[in-house]
Amino acid sequence: MDRLGNKKKITSINGTLTTPAGTFKNVVTVKSSDVYTTYYAPNIGFIKSVSNGVMMSELTSLKKK
Repeated sequence: MDRLGNKKKITSINGTLTTPAGTFKNVVTVKSSDVYTTYYAPNIGFIKSVSNGVMMSELTSLKKK
């Protein structure tokens, strides 16, 4: 539960998701009781957020070190 009282649940740990920054494998999907779904990629972190089926934010590019 987050500080606003919303419950969060990991619903997948092996998804594949494509954003403008590329295609990511082994994506972790987290669904929240406040209608948000957030996606995280290994070694990257946050890659996308969706609310009620509408994309709210997503990773558009990556810089190599």
